[in-house]
Amino acid sequence: MDTLQLIEINPKQLLATLNSNRLNFSKSVKIDVVFDDVRNLIRKINHDILNDYIKSGPKKDRLDFLKKQSYDLFNILTLFYFDDYFIKLKK
Repeated sequence: MDTLQLIEINPKQLLATLNSNRLNFSKSVKIDVVFDDVRNLIRKINHDILNDYIKSGPKKDRLDFLKKQSYDLFNILTLFYFDDYFIKLKK
């Protein structure tokens, strides 16, 4: 199982820990980010987009919006710090 854990260190810093049992991978990084920005983006993805998908079914514009929000979240969390994990996963 792969897990990504985000822990708020303070209102402007998170500790991101990524663990993978199947890839024998574990790494933690501190990320400078305003936690409320992350929380708001996650809320938008979970509630606004996914609830709309459940109610209305798949629509191309909603899928495109979900992709954009997901990329924004990836970039805010600077998950490129885990590029070695993604390289292993790709193999």
